[in-house]
Amino acid sequence: MSNNNNNAESVKKDWKIYVSLFLYALLGLAIGYAVAKGYLYFYNRKSNTEAASEIRDNEETVNVPGLMDFSGSVSSEFEGKNAAEVKFKTAEGIKVTQGTGNKSKYFYVANATGTLATVYMSYEGGRGYSASTYIAEVIAKFIPSLSSPTNVSYADSAWLYASTAGTEWHIAPAKDGEWLIVIENKKANHDALTSVYETFKVN
Repeated sequence: MSNNNNNAESVKKDWKIYVSLFLYALLGLAIGYAVAKGYLYFYNRKSNTEAASEIRDNEETVNVPGLMDFSGSVSSEFEGKNAAEVKFKTAEGIKVTQGTGNKSKYFYVANATGTLATVYMSYEGGRGYSASTYIAEVIAKFIPSLSSPTNVSYADSAWLYASTAGTEWHIAPAKDGEWLIVIENKKANHDALTSVYETFKVN
């Protein structure tokens, strides 16, 4: 009877050991799974972060076409020296060259294919001309087919506009009417000059 009791106690102890080992094994598997899952989470998060960072870096290095600033100065001798500073923006790839000598009040706007427009800063405003009288007495006098002038605007800039079949002119007073901005270009070049019409300033 004593041997039977001892055997029962031994089996009972072995059973407890097996259960404990089984539970420890399950716990170990659970911990291992959690660690592996956590590692994968942080690894993927790091990879995604690095990928997003790389995308941002690539986006920052993309050369996005924009507008280029141009500035120049002109002067005219009429009852003293009269100076003005000219500023406007052009699309990227367009170059502006100022004339010299008796052409110093001319600005030539060009791209790789040739001249897009000629900008003339006239001091006729200081001599009493308005935009409309300049069109009538200076431009239309030599170009009979010139259309009647109309008012146009681009952004905050207002212009007096006249044209022929292939050429157009934009004229506007500046600096209290002393200066007149005169832009002449082929109609085919109009869209390439929109930023010039919109941003032209004289100080």
